[in-house]
Amino acid sequence: MKAVALSRPRPTSTGRALRRLWPLLALLAAGGCGGGGLDSGGAEPGAAVDAGELAGAALVPLRDVLELALDVSRFVTAAAPDLVARGAAQDDTLLLLRDRPGAFALQWFDADRDGVLTSGDGLRLSCASGTAPGRQRRGAGVHIPVISLQGASFSTPALYANLAGAAPDSAPVVLSGTLAVTYARNAIGERLTVNGGAAGFRRTNGHDGGAVIDHLGLAAELQPYAGVWTLSVRASLVHARLGPLTVETGTPVTGALAGDRLGAAGAGRLVVRRALGGAVTLLVVGPDKVLLWIDEDSDGRPERRVDTAWTALLGGA
Repeated sequence: MKAVALSRPRPTSTGRALRRLWPLLALLAAGGCGGGGLDSGGAEPGAAVDAGELAGAALVPLRDVLELALDVSRFVTAAAPDLVARGAAQDDTLLLLRDRPGAFALQWFDADRDGVLTSGDGLRLSCASGTAPGRQRRGAGVHIPVISLQGASFSTPALYANLAGAAPDSAPVVLSGTLAVTYARNAIGERLTVNGGAAGFRRTNGHDGGAVIDHLGLAAELQPYAGVWTLSVRASLVHARLGPLTVETGTPVTGALAGDRLGAAGAGRLVVRRALGGAVTLLVVGPDKVLLWIDEDSDGRPERRVDTAWTALLGGA
């Protein structure tokens, strides 16, 4: 049995790529592996809904999908080819996470038998219960049955995910479903597009039940030289308690990068609508400053305004 320990990486491009993957693998390690259902029977028409809660219920699942797709894309284009070249991608290989419980098996499917990771091959990160030869594996993880890979560009029509983690209140958060992903990295930065799979993508939260994303069209650009990110989205989802929701950017949302991740928004406009009544327009008017225009009766004329922060919206759902 081979074992690859992901301890503190050396300052190389491969090391940096592995470090970017840590949040993804840590998400798997933190709460074990598994799935979860969604109870959407709690939605009530006409029930009073907090504007911030409504906005967060739509934005948080989209944020989680974006981060998952970005982490996987960076891993496939940067770290995975090097791991495969060093013979680390075999059925008996374990990825060991420093200061984390559990381990993960990296499997590589060499479809064309050319000995390197190329288009047409597949990758799988599967949970493993321990490091002993007799360990048990679970099917949960990330599976990319078909990869299209060219340099720093990656795409797949079907990225299957079943991830489990732990929220700050120890309630389990599970991400599962299918995504179509296209990613490209060049001297200017990174561009990512994510579309929903046929069966939808599920975020199950033990606290509020979670949501299922029915339709998704998401495009994000990260430009490190300018320190900014840009996001456009059009999606529909069903929240367990709030019912069907739609979210769409009227003006692309932009913000400052926090390292290689998306920091707080600084400009842009989104609209979140609830099929059972009510809509909220989010106007991002400054760094981490958002105005919520609340249309309680969905007549197109907002009745109230609430000031809040972008980070508060993402942290409160």
